Amino acid sequence: MLNAPESPEEHARQPAQYSFLIRFWRSSPHGLWHATLQRTTHEPALHFSGIDLLFGFLLTQLGEDAPALSGDETQFDSSPGQPH
Repeated sequence: MLNAPESPEEHARQPAQYSFLIRFWRSSPHGLWHATLQRTTHEPALHFSGIDLLFGFLLTQLGEDAPALSGDETQFDSSPGQPH
């Protein structure tokens, strides 16, 4: 799927850079990786139940197409998650 062409106004509103702090953790030694993304702008942290969801979110933030997800993945959650 291709993104629709941007108008000059839409392009001007996109930031030239993004800054994030990303924490990765597993709930068990062989469990799936989870991630918490904190923007440097003091917005609430976003919690992801898998790194594929984190990467999809990052691609979306950059204006790129995220890969299609299978039906069983959950979306990212802005509620507090596992330890940091």
